[in-house]
Amino acid sequence: MKHNLFHLLISLSLVLVACSSDPVNTKGTIVGVVKDAVSGANLQNAKVVLDGRSALTGSDGRYQFSDVEMGTYKVSVSRDGYLSDEGSVTVKPGETATLDFSLRQAGPVIEVIPTTLAFGEDKETLGLNIKNTGQATLNWSIVKNSNWFELDQTSGSTVAGQQSSIVVTVKRAGLEPKNYISTFTITSNGGSKDVTVTMTVTDIPLQVRPEQLDFGSISTAQTLTLINNSGTSVSYTLRPSNSWIIPEKTSGLVTYSENINVRVDRSGLSPNDYPGTLRIEVAGRSRDIPVKMTVPDNAAPTVTLSDVTSNVSSNSAVLTGALTSLGSSAVTQHGFCWATTENLDVSSSGKCELGDRAALGNFSYQATSLHPNTLYYVRAYARNSVGITYSNQLSFKTQGAPEPPTVETTTHDRVTSTTAEVSGNILRIGNDAGVIQHGHVWSRNANPTISANQGQTRLGTVASPEPFTSGLTGLSPNVTYHVRAYATNAIGTGYGEDITFTTVPGDIELTTIGADAATLTHNAATLGGSISETGGNDITERGVCWGTTGTPTVEGDHHASADKTNRFMVRITGLTEKTSYVARAYVTAATGQTYYGQVVSFQTTHEIHPATVAKPTVIEITPYTATFRSSITSDGDGNIADCGFVWARTEHPTLETAAHQSCGKQQTGTFEKKVAELAENKTYYVRAYVTNEAGTAYSDEVSFATKEILVPSLSATTVSQITYRSATFAATVTNLNYGTLQDAGFVYSTKETPTLSDNRISCGAVTTLGTRCRDMAPHTDYYVRAYATNERGTNYGSPFKFTTNDDPGPTDIGRIGFDDEKDWDQ
Repeated sequence: MKHNLFHLLISLSLVLVACSSDPVNTKGTIVGVVKDAVSGANLQNAKVVLDGRSALTGSDGRYQFSDVEMGTYKVSVSRDGYLSDEGSVTVKPGETATLDFSLRQAGPVIEVIPTTLAFGEDKETLGLNIKNTGQATLNWSIVKNSNWFELDQTSGSTVAGQQSSIVVTVKRAGLEPKNYISTFTITSNGGSKDVTVTMTVTDIPLQVRPEQLDFGSISTAQTLTLINNSGTSVSYTLRPSNSWIIPEKTSGLVTYSENINVRVDRSGLSPNDYPGTLRIEVAGRSRDIPVKMTVPDNAAPTVTLSDVTSNVSSNSAVLTGALTSLGSSAVTQHGFCWATTENLDVSSSGKCELGDRAALGNFSYQATSLHPNTLYYVRAYARNSVGITYSNQLSFKTQGAPEPPTVETTTHDRVTSTTAEVSGNILRIGNDAGVIQHGHVWSRNANPTISANQGQTRLGTVASPEPFTSGLTGLSPNVTYHVRAYATNAIGTGYGEDITFTTVPGDIELTTIGADAATLTHNAATLGGSISETGGNDITERGVCWGTTGTPTVEGDHHASADKTNRFMVRITGLTEKTSYVARAYVTAATGQTYYGQVVSFQTTHEIHPATVAKPTVIEITPYTATFRSSITSDGDGNIADCGFVWARTEHPTLETAAHQSCGKQQTGTFEKKVAELAENKTYYVRAYVTNEAGTAYSDEVSFATKEILVPSLSATTVSQITYRSATFAATVTNLNYGTLQDAGFVYSTKETPTLSDNRISCGAVTTLGTRCRDMAPHTDYYVRAYATNERGTNYGSPFKFTTNDDPGPTDIGRIGFDDEKDWDQ
């Protein structure tokens, strides 16, 4: 300690000698830049004043004051057209201080944010702000030079320090797909600013076919096809430019494609060529489809009659005509007229009105309520605003009065267990247009019909009498069926006579069900069979046959089942241990024939005994835990399903009566388990257990006692490095005695047995204790001992007595480093 003080005094002396010869610098420099507060431009000829000194800024806006005495100064700056400003700066010796200024103009100053509005492909509105960063009211106005965008206001006034908001809206409708760019200028008494506006118009995400609609002078309707290849549904709107353009719908949602009927209305229009457009709008984008139409001079429509004889019955006929010209105006009515006399018109006894028509082409009508076996005359007609015209005249004769067809059932042939062929013959059509359906119907009941839920073949239409054959399928074996031929026309259905046939019995389909592993033992097995098809046979016996080689039959070992269902099981016994067997299911029909399933194999097991397990050992015992260890001494010729331990505070614990812990399906060797949540200082009984197919077996029983928690044990305290007012203590917690250490340290006093109520120094929850004790009295007897605390309480080590040194008194500086005192605790 004395050596340290000596070196400190020598160092201070050297510092004082070195500092006395250096001169002191007390001045510094001030620099800075003056800029426009809005534009950031450097301001030239700004006057900067410092404590009676002044300087003008150069072209770079900079100023400088040199040789300024250290201290804090106020600096002011002024310039024509700008508001004055001032600031404060501190100058330090030999350093350069920086003070910059930003001046605001005295009048209004315009600032526009942003100066570019980019609408891209989908934005419709954007905004900008006109800010007045000056000191007077800003009056402004806007002039634009493009029509594809609009501003919500084009002039206004903005007070100092405030801003005005402008909303700009673009209009893409009707514009061709491309990139657009324009500007508009904001002029004001505080300057002017240009704003750039950009926008992209993309094509609608639909293909349109055709690209134009030309109706000419005749057509009144055309189809517009929209094709969507985007992968997502697209919503659209149709807007015609003229009222004579009439789409069938004006909006919709197209996923893949859609056909839209578009027609034109020439009524009320004078003869001329008419142009227009049909605009398609999708998501703010649009495309115009050109539409053209001609209104011709006044003309009546033209019509022809093409067919009246190809589809005639006893009371009806299908009439077919064609509209070949619409004339000069829309067709308001068209149809047919018919009568039993010639020279007919729309005043005749028979007439149909099919309404207006916008497209050329065929039209037809079925005339009904006609008389059988009668000659009729027919003409087509069409009318527009000019007049009515008639087609050529044709005639037809109705058939005789209709009746159901006449049909006979002939023979049956090629009968199997599930199929048969039957024949029939249509003798008469029945004076109708023809047979609309024919074939056979069959059932297990007599006189089957097509109206019942029965078997039926449908051989289609015929126009004249002819024989036919039906193949019947899906029949059941060994069943008698009734079958009839049938034929149906518009009047009704005719049937042939009822004949019968019987299907032959079919084969029995049988599957062997293999040995049930759950019930397979050393001398028995459970097998069975599943009948998927009886073939119409009556089954007299079901069972399983078996052997050790070859293919087993009922002539060898077999066992019949008492179960009479299509799925049956058999328990066969008297088998030999550890032997391979083959087996198969069998059924015997009433015909005496035996049917077999497939061959399956199985092997009997060996006889299983209870397993054995060694008496457990108990290790690592604490107040609350213990570890049990045991081993399987025999598996009993079975499979170990589980092993573990059971324990309780009463004798002979079992899985049903005591706590237990499983060690799993361990087959051999030692197993162990650490158990917890035991009670302190209690006696327990424990047994090992093992489980196989024969059941659960237990080992002999052992007992043990859990440990008791005691207060900690401590060593004696050692004391070293004793001075007149301090000492070093050391001790050890030698045993925690199964408790949890909460605190440990030292207690000391002038009495022989200090406790926690005396002077205490805590070392925390540690077992190795050491500390330096200070502030003792000189030349005094002290007693010290270690302490440790757990949940059971506090224990103390043996006390140690020591005496502090005498007070050394004042120390002369010349004696530093020469005293024998090791530590004065200064």
